[in-house]
Amino acid sequence: MTELMVHGELGQELQRIAERENRPVDDVLRSMIDQYTTEPKITSQDTSAEATNSIAPTDVPEHKHWGQEVLEMLDQLELRDWETLDTVDPVEWMNEQRLRDAKRRGTGWSEK
Repeated sequence: MTELMVHGELGQELQRIAERENRPVDDVLRSMIDQYTTEPKITSQDTSAEATNSIAPTDVPEHKHWGQEVLEMLDQLELRDWETLDTVDPVEWMNEQRLRDAKRRGTGWSEK
């Protein structure tokens, strides 16, 4: 494999694109190469308007923002246990949980 080092303005621009799209520079370069190789080449024999306007779409995967991925993960969580809590006060519920756990473990040191 060939190591590629990009310096100067071109390297800075690639880094800005990668940061903006929240993905590695290698992925940015791969999508550029994929786009370059999938575009049809127009020859001098085929210069009709239809041929010049029929550029095939590229199969570059769309990268989601990390926040969108978090929201999708939250949508998949099972929250029925939280909806069916039979208590009004969350502090009271937490104290009940701690007391239940302390009894189960036998760590009632504060009780005399």
